[in-house]
Amino acid sequence: MLKQSIPFQKATNPIARKCLSAAICALVLTVSNPVFAQSTNGAVRGTVQGASNGTVVEVIDTSRGTARSEATGNDGEFRIDGLAPGAYQVRVLQNGAVVDTLEIEVSLGSATTVNLATTTTVINEIVTTGSRRAAVDTSIAESGLIISSDLLLEMPIKRDLTSVALLAPGASLG
Repeated sequence: MLKQSIPFQKATNPIARKCLSAAICALVLTVSNPVFAQSTNGAVRGTVQGASNGTVVEVIDTSRGTARSEATGNDGEFRIDGLAPGAYQVRVLQNGAVVDTLEIEVSLGSATTVNLATTTTVINEIVTTGSRRAAVDTSIAESGLIISSDLLLEMPIKRDLTSVALLAPGASLG
């Protein structure tokens, strides 16, 4: 004799309903997790020419006065993550003494690349090149747009959040 299965809508078993609800909640939470992966910070990376064991790179937030530092690797490379967008001063310290300084601007969700040196004798040649700075950072796989407040003031758009959000690639008015 064949048993006839009862559809879930007509099931009266509360345990089965709770298990299904828990499974649906777990699925929703795991699927929506990438939404929280958007970066709200920037980074500074680069190379220090002539770096040795005592070379340290220090990044100072000029508006807040906070500082973060990291020792360079054997090849002189460094990376400092988790920086809030804004103006920074990058300093190279060789045995506690400042040997090079550079003013930079850290953008939201991107890494600013700098090249520094421990002494002026390391710099053999200075080459000045110019290029247009891209509004989209191609080193990451996210789609987005970084707009500074100065650039936003120059644009002929409304001064509300919706108008600014519609500037992002792929955005459309719902």
